[in-house]
Amino acid sequence: MTVAIDTNSLIYLIRYYLKFDSNGKLFQLFKNKIESGQIVIINEVLEECKYTSKKIVVQTFDFLVDKDWKKANKVIAKTDIIIPPSPTKFHNIVDNQMINARAKREFSDDEYEIAKEQYLKSADARLILYGIDFKSKNKQEEFYVVTEESDVQNDNKAFKKIPTFGYFVGVDVISIADLIEKYPEVNVQF
Repeated sequence: MTVAIDTNSLIYLIRYYLKFDSNGKLFQLFKNKIESGQIVIINEVLEECKYTSKKIVVQTFDFLVDKDWKKANKVIAKTDIIIPPSPTKFHNIVDNQMINARAKREFSDDEYEIAKEQYLKSADARLILYGIDFKSKNKQEEFYVVTEESDVQNDNKAFKKIPTFGYFVGVDVISIADLIEKYPEVNVQF
């Protein structure tokens, strides 16, 4: 199983799980899975982590910004060169399914193209694009995007959230709690 993880899930992991990880086992599990490529951090997520929530992710997982570690492990996935296997279909989904109707009505054609270009460069869109690319190359392997976002549109953004995008392009999306349940090494009990 391979997962690509969103910034908000890393923050949730740190705030709500690692604070109870008194023996460091959960931290070490995640570090090992990142090093082995089972948990993928895309470059856009890493960049978000450098300025989100007082840098809690890069302070906790400081190895993610350690140049020697990154060079030795080569685990930060670059997504800027990924092209969807079916670009026309992908862009049709963005144009017709991912844009919020209100936003589409309010944008001029030029404004929409600029907003779409910015969205497609965002960590959210890049996570899904990574998922599409990964699944097309690894058809038999289980893959998920991990995020704490829900389908509910409550933030007035022009484009819909990761779970909705994943649904339209066939990329499964789970939360950090769901991911932890999938790891038999983790035994969370209260």
